Amino acid sequence: MLTPHQVGDILYYAAFVGGQALFILKRSAQAIRSKTNPISSRRQYVKSNWDVLLIRMAIEAPIFYSFRHYDTNTVLAFFTQWRVPFQVPQGGMTSFLLGYLADSLLDWFGTSKVAPDWLKENIPNFQVLSAHTVANVTDSTGAPVTVEKTVTVEKVITETPKA
Repeated sequence: MLTPHQVGDILYYAAFVGGQALFILKRSAQAIRSKTNPISSRRQYVKSNWDVLLIRMAIEAPIFYSFRHYDTNTVLAFFTQWRVPFQVPQGGMTSFLLGYLADSLLDWFGTSKVAPDWLKENIPNFQVLSAHTVANVTDSTGAPVTVEKTVTVEKVITETPKA
């Protein structure tokens, strides 16, 4: 039997994953609207990036754990001397927003100058583009020919993207 705290953990984690899913929806929408990206649907985006998405979710899981099991000042004391005069409330909406914010911060941190190089190399990047086309044409003699072409491009981001 689950305790009320465990039920809360499950429900709040579902809200956290919902926030991450909204960020994934935003990223996939940007990918299909990009003129340089050959991905044409959100389903194709998730299919081609499922492993990267799972790795990023695993990297962000400690953020949820810290939020759920420690107060804000305890977490801040680990990184800095700052203290806040309030406590971030535990709730579904807060968990949802934290899930979205965790993905946003991971993107920012991965491209920022403060992140160490060894960490930047291990944060998965979504910037691998791939396109596969098949064309049925005829050659100079009039015989039918099937031409398959696959192009894969890895885009390296060297600076922080500007909004």
